[in-house]
Amino acid sequence: VATLGLSIAMVETKPLIEFLNKTMPRDNLQRAFALECSLEMYRKLLYREKISLYKADEYATALGRHPIDIWNDWYEITDRDACA
Repeated sequence: VATLGLSIAMVETKPLIEFLNKTMPRDNLQRAFALECSLEMYRKLLYREKISLYKADEYATALGRHPIDIWNDWYEITDRDACA
C-alpha cells in the first residue's frame, strides 16, 4: 500500500476500551451512541489494536473528555507526531 510518504500517528485502542469499561454499562449500542459511531464501527473497534490520533480525539470529545483523560501518554504521543 502506497502512503505517499505520509504516516499517520496511532494510539492503542486498549485505553479507550478500559475507559468505557470503567465508565459505562457493557451495552454495545449505548457505547456506540456515546462514541458517535455506528454499532458496526464500535464492534470493529473492539478488535483493532490501534486507531489514529484523529479518531482518538474524536472519540474522547464525543465522550465529553480530553484525550489525556483516556490516553495518559497523549502529550508525549502528540509531541512525537509533531516532531516527525
